[in-house]
Amino acid sequence: MFWKIRTTLRGWLRYISDKFELKLAIKTSIAASLSLFVGLAFSKVFKRPDTLISGLWCVLATIVVLQAQLGGTYKAAWVRFSGVAIGSIIGSLFFVYWGADHPASLGAALFLTIVICSVLNLKESFRIASLSTAIIIIFGGLNPNLDPWAFSFFRFVDSCIGIIVAVFVAHVLWPEKASINLRLNVVKILGLVSKQYRAVVDLRLEKKIDPQAIDEIFAEIQDLSFQNLNYLEESKLELLNQSQKPEEWAFIINHVETMLESIAQLKFVKLEMITKIFDDSLSEQVANVITKTDAGIRDLEKLLEEDKTPSHLDELKVALKDLHEDLLRFRATRTTPKFNLEDVESFYVFFYRLKVIGDAVIKIAEYIKKPPPLPLV
Repeated sequence: MFWKIRTTLRGWLRYISDKFELKLAIKTSIAASLSLFVGLAFSKVFKRPDTLISGLWCVLATIVVLQAQLGGTYKAAWVRFSGVAIGSIIGSLFFVYWGADHPASLGAALFLTIVICSVLNLKESFRIASLSTAIIIIFGGLNPNLDPWAFSFFRFVDSCIGIIVAVFVAHVLWPEKASINLRLNVVKILGLVSKQYRAVVDLRLEKKIDPQAIDEIFAEIQDLSFQNLNYLEESKLELLNQSQKPEEWAFIINHVETMLESIAQLKFVKLEMITKIFDDSLSEQVANVITKTDAGIRDLEKLLEEDKTPSHLDELKVALKDLHEDLLRFRATRTTPKFNLEDVESFYVFFYRLKVIGDAVIKIAEYIKKPPPLPLV
């Protein structure tokens, strides 16, 4: 019986761990409940008359701060903390010296709040700061006997309680690191880049390329790349939880984008025309570079996912060198007067982009191999 219950629990835990939305729902509900409990207990200890408001403010702070990744939680925590601090001070000042019984007082206070957030380069905090300012002034108008400094102080403390609870739950229950999600996204992108690359530069003219399929791959890569921008920003706040610097991830992402840019340019090259310019030797060298580059991209996947040493890196270097030498030989021994200027231009764009993609693969592989190694997923 015990083993059956244990097996069932393990199955449920495994199921939950695979469901991102379910994990976030459980974390949020637990964090909100814990925040309400702590907030109410804190208010009772200090015998606050606004116990429910205190609990509500704690819960709101927890829900706003708790994010999917640790980095996002840290960022939201700072935004909430700085915003509430500024809003509490400005709201109290306007309540005490300008009163809270006129809309102009609220408008002036909100204007000053946003200006101060902008001057302090806390632009992401201005909404929370404005909300805190408005709450203090409006509640002051509804309760003339309310001590604004005490009210603002306890609202600030309530927010701090909610922030601490959110960060605690984020660390204890299924901690998600933006740096790990960034790594997984880069691995997915490289897998799509490999498919995209082969589809765009395939020299087998009997195989028809579906433009819609290529566009769908592009769209999926763009979505993952957009996510990476957020992951990269959030990973900067996870320096205590990772050994890889965000700048190193930025290097990898930039070179992947260089590959994508070159592949996008190759979409407009008319392969059926430029292949007519090739001789047998050049065709063989081009096919070899394409094969080795594709193998190199797949090596990068394995290197990032499983920390496997690239096996085609040296072969790709040799293939690019041989292609360069054969292209020099081709230029010196053959002219293309019978081809129009557009085809000749496409010819050189094709070779330039092939080299850029191959060089990017080599640079990424050599960069990752340098110590310290990337952390395993």
